[in-house]
Amino acid sequence: MRCTACGYQNFDNLGLCEACEEPLDATGGCDADRDIGRLISNEPLSALHPAPAVTVPPTTPVAQAIRMLAERNIGCLLVTSGDALLGIFSERDALQRIGPNYYELIDRPISDFMTPDPVTLTPEDSIAFALNRMDINDFRHIPVRNPDGTLGIISVRDCLAYVTRHFPELKSHTN
Repeated sequence: MRCTACGYQNFDNLGLCEACEEPLDATGGCDADRDIGRLISNEPLSALHPAPAVTVPPTTPVAQAIRMLAERNIGCLLVTSGDALLGIFSERDALQRIGPNYYELIDRPISDFMTPDPVTLTPEDSIAFALNRMDINDFRHIPVRNPDGTLGIISVRDCLAYVTRHFPELKSHTN
């Protein structure tokens, strides 16, 4: 069974991970996993302080959108029209949907390459729920719609940073 604390594959269930000596439960997890689970299940996304989303209109040219991602060092843009969220354009979209055809597509609107109708969450949704949505849908960013209608954004990195701030011992584990 694989230890969820350090990732080591234990072949005998001795009750302790052979690599990090964390206790293993019947599922291969350690006691710290249950604490992490409780933390992320009970903590709302507001605890992550979602960053204000960077928004662009659907007519934004590909070149401008990619330049914005690079200059602002961000992973995605939200495509909006007025108060309506139309889509999300991420660095993954840039690589997979535009890729080597960049110079042929630089003047095309970002709406041609965005992921339409993205899943959104609220600040009250739990971190665990957000991670579940990201895992199920295979994406790394989720828009957060605030009660006042403004949009924030969280990433899987925000979630991981939150967990490692609360469990600094996780930073020292290696595979």
